[in-house]
Amino acid sequence: MLGPDYAGPMSGVKLVFPGFKLDGASVYELLDKEDVTLRRRRATVWLALLDYCEQNKLKMSRSSAR
Repeated sequence: MLGPDYAGPMSGVKLVFPGFKLDGASVYELLDKEDVTLRRRRATVWLALLDYCEQNKLKMSRSSAR
């Protein structure tokens, strides 16, 4: 059985990586710009994103909340 890291590209989905910009603002912008619908993340990146959203009164779209 293939893991999700391999199954996604094999089925034609686009992978989006943040690179070195792991601050909340950069991750939020990337997720919004690329219309990301499914996220796999590290806890530290997720916490930075949640802090950024809270400080700026932003919400993640429902489609990207999975």
